[in-house]
Order: sequence, then structure tokens, then C-alpha cells
Amino acid sequence: MFLSGSTSERPEGQVQLAVTEEDATHTDEANLELLPLLAIDHGVLFPGVILPMSLQNQQAINFVRKVYKADGVIGVVAQKKSAIEKPGAKDVFHIGTIAKILKIIPFPAGHTTAILQGKQRFQVEKFIKEVPHLLARVRRLREYPGDDQDKKVKALTQSVKEVAAKLIALHPEFPAEAQATLDKIKELSPLTYFLASGLSTDIKHKQKLLETHDSTRRGTLLLEHLLKDLEMSRLRRKIQDKVHTDISQQQRDYYIRHQIRALQDELGEDPDEEINELRAKGEKKNWPDEIADHFYKELNKAERLSAHNPDYSVIINHAELLVDLPWGEYNQDNTSLRHAEEVLNADHYGIEKVKERLLEYLAVLKLKQTMKGPILCLYGPPGVGKTSLGKSIAKALNRKYTRISLGGLHDEAEIRGHRKTYVGAMPGKLIRGIQKGGSSNPVFVLDEIDKLNDMRGDPSSALL
Repeated sequence: MFLSGSTSERPEGQVQLAVTEEDATHTDEANLELLPLLAIDHGVLFPGVILPMSLQNQQAINFVRKVYKADGVIGVVAQKKSAIEKPGAKDVFHIGTIAKILKIIPFPAGHTTAILQGKQRFQVEKFIKEVPHLLARVRRLREYPGDDQDKKVKALTQSVKEVAAKLIALHPEFPAEAQATLDKIKELSPLTYFLASGLSTDIKHKQKLLETHDSTRRGTLLLEHLLKDLEMSRLRRKIQDKVHTDISQQQRDYYIRHQIRALQDELGEDPDEEINELRAKGEKKNWPDEIADHFYKELNKAERLSAHNPDYSVIINHAELLVDLPWGEYNQDNTSLRHAEEVLNADHYGIEKVKERLLEYLAVLKLKQTMKGPILCLYGPPGVGKTSLGKSIAKALNRKYTRISLGGLHDEAEIRGHRKTYVGAMPGKLIRGIQKGGSSNPVFVLDEIDKLNDMRGDPSSALL
């Protein structure tokens, strides 16, 4: 973002933001003069702005001290690339700022901080030497301030101040004197230098502001950058507020769940007991790998949820259905036709043709060595023994017997089942029949199939 002119390392009472009328007024045509140059890689120094500069290189420290003992006047230019340790003439911009070295502060760690105050812009006409430090023949640049009484200049100045004030308000980390300093500056030229020094942009854009001679044009460019900063700051604040709200909600939920868990521990209740029991049942199941992966994934999800979360009960109900189904549990078939005949005769008197047809059906299945075959359809008036014949067939084959009644069924979802996310969702009648029968190969009787009611649905298509 913006704002500079101060540092945590400055001595008390020594470094102040200095924006004076002298720094931004017209100057007479200057003669060319020799000026030692100091290249900085972390920013651009503007007239009227104080810059604390940390020096690590001993050669640079000696150079600055030498200038300080003389007249303390030095030219400050920005490096084009910050990675260069010893910049030459081709590595720096040719327009910089004449600065006064106000103070040199040594530190025990070995580095030194020089406090520089920008005075006036200059342009390098010719580099005299590059070693041991840059020395150039420079020409001081005249300021071209706009007419402060001009309505356009006054409106531009006010716009820049308003945007800067909004940026200060969005950044509470800025020092309290920043707004007060901003209010004291009345002229556009020193105002642009003050704000441009702390602008949140790269060196090339700052250098362009320094090289702009007309203060009105410079103020317009600065206003564009400030508006971009303001929009980015508002967006960052919006994102941070949203993230903070989300984190606060998560912390609140975590705290409440922690308190609930502590109370359950005091009551001797294990909040994860239900999940642990389901996981133990699942380990005993002989089910396919993809079903096992899905089951444990659902339980892991349930562990991360509160027991009061609506999704928690949905997941637990679904997991309970999975462990209740008879995965890989089959009854051994009894294919003895004599045994089947004895069971049919014992359970039913008469209906010889029906029993004979059933024995033929079982005989064919025995010859095929598989119990897969056409579905038997028993047809007749009520009370003739259709349902009890199905029970006798199951008894004869040594299989489980499962029966569901389809009379009056008008919703195909009752057959195939509802989505588990629906309120009051239930598995379909077929799955519930297998769950109730406790076997993967029961004799399944679909009773009263002729009484399907498809006025409001299509259960007959679902049966297919």
C-alpha cells in the first residue's frame, strides 16, 4: 500500500516527515555539477520525503560517512534490478533525487542506517566514474507545479487526499500522525511526492512518477494507482472478514463440541461408541472392497460431524443398513426332488397339477446345476394357497422365505428406495426384504402383484 517517511529504527526527535514549500517551488536554471550517487534497490526517494536506508556493505558505509563529513549532499538513484550488488551506470535510472544526509546511526550488529531527506530532482548528464562509487555530472530539474488556484488542480488535490484518507482508514497499522500529516499538505506537488513514496507498486511505476515533470500529470497518475490500491484493499478486507467469520464459527463449533464431549465423559457416555460399534461390525462383513471403502469413508465423515448435525443421522442410518444386509451369506440348496415332493404333499392337499408343475421346474433347475431361471407366477383366486406354496418351496430348498405385499402400492420409490438425503428416506421393499430374510439367496415372494396401483406412479415399470 502506501506511506513512508519513518522507520522503527529512527532516533527519537531526529527523523520527521519534512514537506516544505522550499522543496517543491520553482528553481532557477541550475548549472551542471558533480554529484556522488548512491544506488538504492528497495524504492525511490522523492523530494520532501525522509527515507531511512539500511547499509550492509562496508564500502557503502564508508562512502556515506565520507559524504556526511563533507557537505552531506548526495544523489540518490533507483536500481533497475534489485539483485545487483555493485550497480554501474547502466544498472540505475538517470533521474533521481538530490538528498541531504541528516544522520548516520551505527548499530552493534554491524549495519548502519542513514537518514536521507529528499530535496530536489536531478538528471544525470554524464557518468564520470563508477569505481569505487558512482560519480556523475548532473543537472537539477525545475519543478512545474500547477496553479493551486485552478479548479482542476484543486479538485485533483482533493480527490487524491480523499482516496488516501480512505486507504489510511482501511489500514489501522498506519501511524496516527499519517492522517494529520496528510491534512497539513496543501499543495499538489509535495502531496504527490509524499504519497508516491509509500505507494504499493513496483519501482518502475514509482520512477515514472518521479520522472513526470508536470505536477498535475503526476497527480493524475498517482490517483490511478491509489484507486487501484483502494480497490485491492477493500477486496482484501472483504476476504479477510469472511475468513475471520468462518474461522470464528469453526472455533465456536469446536468449543461447543468439546464441551458436549466433556459432559458425555462425565456421564460415562462415549460419543463415538455408535461409530465404533458399526466399524467393528463392518470388519466382520465379507463384502466387496468397493463397499468396504464406501462404508469406512462414511464413518470417517460421521466422526468429523456433530451428533446434532442433520447429516450425521443420515450417514449412521445408511451405515446401519449396510451392516445389516447379508453380504456373502447364502443357504446351501437342497436339490432333492423326493424331499421337495414330501414337503409339498405335507403342506398342501390336492392341487396335484400345481405341485407336479413345481417339481418339473425344480427338476430342470437341478439338471442345469444352477438355481437361476424363469420367475414362477402363481395365479388364482384368494385362498387357494399361492402364498403358502412359496413358503413350501423355500422349505423344500432349505432357503430363507421372504414375502412383500404389493397391494395398493402407488409409488415406484417404495420398490427401488429413496435417496438417502431425503427426509424420512427408506430403502426399497426388495432391499428391506433381503435385510429381513438374513440371506442373499432367499425365496422371494412378490404377493398381490395384480393389485399394483399405478395411478400416481409406475411401480410395474420399477418391478421390471
